[in-house]
Amino acid sequence: MDKDLELVKKAQGGDKEAVVTIVEKYRCVVTQKARPFYYIGGDQEDLIQEGMIALLGAIWDYREDRGTSFKTFAGLCVENRIKSVVTKAKRPKHSPMGDTVSLYSPISEDDPDTTLLDLVASTAALDPDEELVTREAVEHFSQVAKSELSELEKQVLYFYLKGASHQEISDKIGRSKKAVDNAIQRIRKKSKNFNKTP
Repeated sequence: MDKDLELVKKAQGGDKEAVVTIVEKYRCVVTQKARPFYYIGGDQEDLIQEGMIALLGAIWDYREDRGTSFKTFAGLCVENRIKSVVTKAKRPKHSPMGDTVSLYSPISEDDPDTTLLDLVASTAALDPDEELVTREAVEHFSQVAKSELSELEKQVLYFYLKGASHQEISDKIGRSKKAVDNAIQRIRKKSKNFNKTP
């Protein structure tokens, strides 16, 4: 069995060490994917963080029967995520999606402690195969780091990945907007700590 496939199957079965091994192995791939892009209002570390989260999503979403190697699938997920963030950051403020800010930036001067986890996967300008992969990743991404996230955080992440605003998430899950804001901050912190080199 292919080494990557073996690791992915272990990771999907709940083996955290396998997840860590994959993350460490592909860290350089994420860095390489992020290097060519300039993120307005952010920096390379923001893009790398986005890429690492997309890599985690690829681990849980990968299916051997799709006929694509994990390396190819993961690379596509990471690249699509990074391109999505960069594209959204370039949009003017009057654009419908123009409210995107840096991963670590406060959403407003009145609420400096609340940051956005800009993980929404855009399917614009993708060819059909890439769009399918991205849509599938979004649909299944609620399973990412399932052992690390609380039930509330899983709910928030699921809807946020599908493009819902903080207020829309609040309405959908019946929790306050502040609770949603705080959950997104915790998700970002957990994913950042998870991706640190042991």
